[in-house]
Amino acid sequence: MGSFLTIVTRTFRRPGGLARCVDSVARQTDPDVEHIILHDSIGRGVGWSYENLRNAQPGGKYVFILDDDDYLIDEGFIAALKKFVVEREWPDIVFVSMDVQGRILPEWSEGLRLGDIAVSCFALRREVWLEHRGDFSGEYGGDFNFIDAVYGCERQHTSARLERVVSRVDRVSRGEPEAIYPTAERLSGAAVAQSG
Repeated sequence: MGSFLTIVTRTFRRPGGLARCVDSVARQTDPDVEHIILHDSIGRGVGWSYENLRNAQPGGKYVFILDDDDYLIDEGFIAALKKFVVEREWPDIVFVSMDVQGRILPEWSEGLRLGDIAVSCFALRREVWLEHRGDFSGEYGGDFNFIDAVYGCERQHTSARLERVVSRVDRVSRGEPEAIYPTAERLSGAAVAQSG
């Protein structure tokens, strides 16, 4: 197996956001990461983006989604996650926190609720990702359907909470393009371009 963590980024016409996202991954103190970029250069929509996630081939021990309008704010995230999972005997799901326009998610209640958790609030063991990747539904909020299926499945996956705010989104874009996006290209560093 390759890297410790695979970060998967979906992108559509947000070159500034994508550059900030990629830069935030490159600034990690522990570079044990594979960064997969899933380009949609023609605007196929949210359903296609979830299909692209289902087809992603992560090589890391854990998988984390960081979309192009999100970025890491914790430069020690990968190092802390690596230490945490060893101490906790490799849980299937590691929940972390995300700053969504000043609101810290996930917000916990009786269980997971749509709107109270964001896509960058969890890292999954690769095996769990592969087992459940078909649970991404094709509508907006398909990532919630995915984590709800993982968290609530009959074979209870082990989970733990790493109490760190690791990422941020300044403006929830809901698929709106930032500007005309150039053709998909391979990004420098550990980034790997994929498309479906």
